[in-house]
Amino acid sequence: MMMDDEQPFLHLNPLYGVGEDSVKIVSWNVNGIRAVLRKEVFHPFVAGHDPDVVCLQETKAWPEQVTLDLPSHPHQYWSRAVRKGYSGTAIFSKMPAISVQSGMGVERHDQEGRVTAAEFERVFVVSIYVPNAKRDLSRLDDRQDWDRCLLAYLKTLEAQKPVVFCGDFNVAHTPIDLARPKTNEGQHGFTL
Repeated sequence: MMMDDEQPFLHLNPLYGVGEDSVKIVSWNVNGIRAVLRKEVFHPFVAGHDPDVVCLQETKAWPEQVTLDLPSHPHQYWSRAVRKGYSGTAIFSKMPAISVQSGMGVERHDQEGRVTAAEFERVFVVSIYVPNAKRDLSRLDDRQDWDRCLLAYLKTLEAQKPVVFCGDFNVAHTPIDLARPKTNEGQHGFTL
């Protein structure tokens, strides 16, 4: 849950210099795009920040389940989970992508719509929703395999052009990344 003073975006300005090369990218784990739309906070957020690209995680919807009137971002690319109401990522953009890929090309990991990659002229933008290891860490091996596959995928993109990846990584890197680090030691998302 975001606090009022948190900024759920990464502002890259400039990405390649100044002027026409400036790009603003926002990333937001919406925890259900339909819920965010019902609360009427999505459109004001996009209008208020005026990003060039919006990366969403945990959309929990298939595109056909969502009525989204967003003329400022007519290019909408979704990766959906096989299971309705679960996971999912999306990228909404002011400019069209050259190409779009759902998933990272690894069938065992691509059933949950956790990766959407859009190729633009000078950069790949990738929206990522990393699976967690579960409270009992029963998915830790799967999570570590997922991480290795994601890194390999991002490196294949990077061999072609720069990559901006953003999203919900379901992990804390250092104790300062958590509100209560002591109580989270050894828990999913913070396993040493």
